[in-house]
Amino acid sequence: MQRDHPDAKRGIAEEELFKQRVEAGAEDLEATENLYIVTTLPGELYAVKEAVSQLGSKCDEASLEMIPKTYVECDPETFEAK
Repeated sequence: MQRDHPDAKRGIAEEELFKQRVEAGAEDLEATENLYIVTTLPGELYAVKEAVSQLGSKCDEASLEMIPKTYVECDPETFEAK
């Protein structure tokens, strides 16, 4: 996962950003209020980071994070027990 500065200020549409990132090897692009979050496979992280930098974006952070595929709800007692 890496965090880009918002390119929208440069006049690039989010759809074009997504296309560029996918071509660089990213799996997903999430837009937040202040930045874009690019998700990729762990083995592709630094290659995608480099490709994104070559596209002219500043990468604030590039790190490996475990993102759950499924979320499970539990009550507070069960949460405390685990």
